[in-house]
Amino acid sequence: QGMDIKKFVYIPNGICVKELEKMEPLPREVVSKIPKNKFTIAYTGTFGEANALEHLIRAAFLVRNYPEIHFLLVGRGKKEDELKELVKKLKLSNVTFLSPVTKRQIQGILKYIDVCYIGLKRENIFRFGVSPNKVFDYMYSGKPILWAINSSNDFSAFLAQTSFIPFQSHNIKITIKISSARSKFNVNNLMDNK
Repeated sequence: QGMDIKKFVYIPNGICVKELEKMEPLPREVVSKIPKNKFTIAYTGTFGEANALEHLIRAAFLVRNYPEIHFLLVGRGKKEDELKELVKKLKLSNVTFLSPVTKRQIQGILKYIDVCYIGLKRENIFRFGVSPNKVFDYMYSGKPILWAINSSNDFSAFLAQTSFIPFQSHNIKITIKISSARSKFNVNNLMDNK
């Protein structure tokens, strides 16, 4: 971005594979709450202001008439009650919330799901790029990543070059078109009219 390289230190982000190899099994009560025989899109992590999880809930609203598609949110955070209230308001049966699991149990969750979701609100600070920790957990799982972040380091382009595979699960074929964030379709208006 034009800053003198002597004025900053770059510390790359990543994962410790040895840590991931020491996975802990999920408790039976957690496994029992994970939807089975569904095409599951999951988010794991903090339910924070920046994570844009309300957009994931709105996506669940748009596909509410497809019972084979389910959304799983694993974690806790400041926005938890608000997100649960939104699910209740929209009368969604295709969203499940699970309490947080340990870092060593994340891969246990991800093995049950089909797509990993990560999103961030459009914030000026992200113009310098982002490197969320969960991306590396998601990549390690080998699952497709639904990247909903607008930042200067277009990680979705990197993912498309390195890990794109044709994807079909539970007889659902997905085509994702990456387009301008300035969509003319406003989900908020759609939901307000219901």
